[in-house]
Amino acid sequence: MKQRNYENNNLIIVLSIFIVLLEIIFLVQLISKKIFIYQKISGIVMKDNTFLLVMDINERKNLYKNKYIYYENKKIKYKMLKDNGPIITKDNKKYYEITIKTNKSIKQKSNSSITFAIKEKKINLIKIFKLIWDGDL
Repeated sequence: MKQRNYENNNLIIVLSIFIVLLEIIFLVQLISKKIFIYQKISGIVMKDNTFLLVMDINERKNLYKNKYIYYENKKIKYKMLKDNGPIITKDNKKYYEITIKTNKSIKQKSNSSITFAIKEKKINLIKIFKLIWDGDL
């Protein structure tokens, strides 16, 4: 008996294998690719490249771990000039005063507020999709 075109399964099998391989490659990329989560830090401009930051203990730890801060999508190296220790306690939470100096001048007026970003941690893309799926942002 002659085989018809709709009875030919070779194309379906090849396409199924191709789709499964693409899904495996996609999952491997999701698991292996990591991106950074950033934390915002607010401060006050003292001079063009000197800033006063008031932060809690977790932000302070992240600041000590990092060598760079990000301002307007630019990576800027900094060094700490002074850590005055805890200056304010509010709701059993201590806030620290830290003075930093950057190697690039940031054009802002003195005593104006400024926001920086620092790297907090790395997270897999698959965990981000899981957070979005669960709805716990």
